[in-house]
Amino acid sequence: MLSRNILNPKVIVINIGGGWPSSGLMSAQAKYILEYPAEVYLRSAIRGIYQRLQRYYCPEDAVHIMCFRYQALLYRSRLNGTWISAPDWRYDAPVEQRYGCAPRTDLPEPQLCAGTGATLYPINLDEAPSGNIDTGEAAVIKMFGERLRVAKECVVITATPIEINESGRARYLAEQLGVPFIDVDRTGLFTIDHVHLFIGSAELYSKRFLARLAPLLEHCRNEH
Repeated sequence: MLSRNILNPKVIVINIGGGWPSSGLMSAQAKYILEYPAEVYLRSAIRGIYQRLQRYYCPEDAVHIMCFRYQALLYRSRLNGTWISAPDWRYDAPVEQRYGCAPRTDLPEPQLCAGTGATLYPINLDEAPSGNIDTGEAAVIKMFGERLRVAKECVVITATPIEINESGRARYLAEQLGVPFIDVDRTGLFTIDHVHLFIGSAELYSKRFLARLAPLLEHCRNEH
């Protein structure tokens, strides 16, 4: 993607988590998309036509030959990144109304959303051991900055909150590369599946992170 597109960012924010960058530069799915664009386009077009037919023939609980494997899907809102489900599209409803709960941030334990039956899991505040960090990880991150021609002080490394607190690993990589590391207060944050933040927690985390990032954004925008 870096070689195919002309990008001139002022700042790069790199999230360390889920095994990246030690797991490699590109997933099998991403490689398929880049190596076979015509096939991907054709398959997507066929799916799009089929979905339009389903939309017409398959209202809820309909029995029709076109309606097999019919199920709700999750998408992200283009407006704010919120998860939304088809065909409901109620992404603008208040958090409490959508999920039937507002978790208590003073209780560091799993909490049940009465409205949906979903369980929210508190973020682990204890840093996981850094372990043996592959020297190739730092090389991958360095390559990003060099290809995009971004100054080192404008390449930020962080670790977004998930079940495993990888702040230590992210901090170590930032120190090895001599680039900024940003971490924020993780108290009172919950995930919906040990990985993805509950929307209320995502909004809270974003406010905390952007408050830390704002001075660097201002510097990099004016100096580079």
